[in-house]
Formats: sequence, structure tokens, C-alpha cells
Amino acid sequence: MDIVEQRSLQEAELAELIDGHIAKAGKGQEKIAVFALELRGTARLRAHPGGAQAERLIREIHQKVHNTLRPNDKVVYLNDAQILLTMPGLKNPGHARLAVRRLLYELNNYRDEQGFSVRVAPLIGVALWPDVATSGEDLLSKAGLAVDMAINSQQDFYFYSPTLERQKLQSWNIVQEVERGLRADEFSIHYQPQINLTSGELTGVEALIRWYHPEHGALSPSAFIPLVEHSSAIQPLTRWCLHTALRQFKDLPSQPQPLTVSVNISSRNLAEPGFGEMVTNSINLWGMPPSQLTLEVTEGALLEDIDYATAVLDDLRQQGVRISIDDFGTGYSSLSYLKQLPVDELKIDQSFVRNILTERHDRNIVETIIKIARDFDFSLVAEGIEQDAALKLLGEMGCEIGQGYAISRPMAHGQLCDWIHAHL
Repeated sequence: MDIVEQRSLQEAELAELIDGHIAKAGKGQEKIAVFALELRGTARLRAHPGGAQAERLIREIHQKVHNTLRPNDKVVYLNDAQILLTMPGLKNPGHARLAVRRLLYELNNYRDEQGFSVRVAPLIGVALWPDVATSGEDLLSKAGLAVDMAINSQQDFYFYSPTLERQKLQSWNIVQEVERGLRADEFSIHYQPQINLTSGELTGVEALIRWYHPEHGALSPSAFIPLVEHSSAIQPLTRWCLHTALRQFKDLPSQPQPLTVSVNISSRNLAEPGFGEMVTNSINLWGMPPSQLTLEVTEGALLEDIDYATAVLDDLRQQGVRISIDDFGTGYSSLSYLKQLPVDELKIDQSFVRNILTERHDRNIVETIIKIARDFDFSLVAEGIEQDAALKLLGEMGCEIGQGYAISRPMAHGQLCDWIHAHL
């Protein structure tokens, strides 16, 4: 196993642990903090004094970090210089700042057993749930962005803010970066299973893009997709996603019933004259039955030019491709529009699903969407299901299909194959 894969597994395990804390926290007032800690100077220790003494010094530094933790906190040492910490049960952001100050004090004032100062120049990026993220994976990604900002701004620590990613990426030439990233194989697809909420059978997977940038690390889709969608880079990136998803989908273990793979598309994709032909060519190239491909598009994208979007999607639908409205309920489509659109499926947005157990208004919205789906004879998928009780409730309410952390996290193709074998 190489270093990159090992690091990925460590981060995935920590994200899963954080998701467990989130599920327990529910809608309480407590917060969960993730710290991304960067120690500059460990490479110098490896070089001088080097050897066993350097190993001892680095172990002592790591122990200093460990000593600042509470019993329920968790620390993961990715390597000498990069450390991740998760701190559940904080009362407010001020407690996170206190923890940061303590870490900085311990590390900046560290002396080894012989009394010599050891300079490691700690930098800390912090992300808080539920303030800026909704999941463990999201928290880890945003803490990483925050430590990058601490490095760039020469500050000891930096708390993630919603404007941080935009500030960081808007200076890019996004078209050149995406093209370079595609050539360098920096993008990957993770898949999240979708199951029948009554039988528990696997019905399909959603393809979700990931970007591991050599300079900026793991970038959340929310950081780069909005920029890509408003540029010509969306075309090659969508083409890559579609081809990769269809190619990998063909290699999944066989199932008693055909599965579907869902791929997200944008309004700019729909406006591209050759988009429909590109989808058709991809299906033909990989020998994919069109009925096993679902294209997910948001309400807003459909309605930007409803006549043109309807024509493009209707042509694909006549070939057998399924069309899904993503994030349904958050846009502005009316029932009259819905009647016109070539749609097979509605996806209930996770913002309504997340609090369905505690918020009556959210439950009422979900019930309304379920009724709309029945009246229009649409399939229905609930996304963002994080609790087993919500999984059960949605099935009882009549929702057919679900996806979310209560079922499985998004995973790489190889992990998905293992997951399917385990659930056959």
C-alpha cells in the first residue's frame, strides 16, 4: 500500500468517526472542531541531528500534541509534519480557540529532555460543525483549506469561513487548471450506493467527482464546481466524468436486477450544442444500456432555457436515458413546469431529509414531494440520509430509494466492488 492510499484510508476512518459524533450530537448546541496541524521544521530535524535522536524528538513533539487532548478527542498522525485532530462536544467557537492557543503554546515553547529549544513552527487550520460543514469529510477538507490559508497568510492559525474557498480559487485560471488536472490524473470518481428502502436491495450508484490538487490538497466539489460550471472547463470535465463512470460501472459485480449510475450535469452542459451527441457516443462506446444511465440536473439548470433543455433531454430520454431533477424542493419550478419536463425521477434535497426526525416542517415538505412524485408517476430518491431511524421513516412514508451515510459513504470503485460483494 502506498503512502497516498494509506493517508486516504486514515482520513476516511477519521471522517467516519466524525460522522458518528455528528449523528450523536443531533440538533444540540454542541460543536465539533477539526484541526489540521502543520509542523514546519520536522524535515530539518530529520536532517540534523538525524537518526535515532531525530526520531525521539519527533515522537516527543507528537506526544506534546497528544497531551493537549481530552479523552474523547482523536488524533491521526499522517506523517511527521501533518496531523489531524477532531474535538467533539465543544460548547462554542471560543472553546476551539482556547484549544488552538494551548496547542500553539505547548509546541512553540517545547524543549527536549536536554533543555534545548526545538522549533517546529506549528500552523493550524480549523473547521467547525455545524457552522461550515455538514459531514466529517467536509470538515476535514475545509480544515485543510484553512491551514493552507494560515500558511499563505503567515498566521499561526486560521478558522475556515465560507468565503475562503472562493478567495483561494478565484485567482486561478480554472480552465487551465482543470485541463492540467485531467492530464495529470488528479480527478477521481467516488460512488454512493442507492438502495430500495423497502427491500434493502441495491438499485444504483451516484458518481461524485473528487479532485486532489498537488498544491491545495483535497478540494471539496463545492469549492471548484461552481467556478467550473461558469467556464468552458465544464465540457471536458463532464466528458471525463461520464466516460469514467460508464467505464467503471461496467466492471461492477453483477446484480439480480440492473443497476443505474447517476451523473450530474450543469446548465452549461445543456446549452452546449454537442452535449446530446456526446452522451450518446459515451453510451455506445462503453456498450451501456441507455436505461442504466441517469442524468441529474437541478431545477434551476432546467429552467434557464426550458424549451432548449426540454428538447435536449427529451431526445436523450427517447433513447432510454433517465432524467432526474436533483435537489428538488430548493428551486423554483412550479407544477406547470414539472408537467412539461422530460423527467423520470425527483431527488429530495438533503436539507429536508437531514432533520426529518425532529422538524415537522421538513417532514411536511418531504410528504408533499412524495405525493407530487406519485401524482406525476416519478421515481423518488431521498439523499443525505444520516440516521437509521430516518431511513426507516422515509420508507414508511412511501419514498422508494435512499442514499446517505446511514447506508454508505461515497467510495472509490474498488471499495464499491467490495461493498457490493459484502451486501449480496
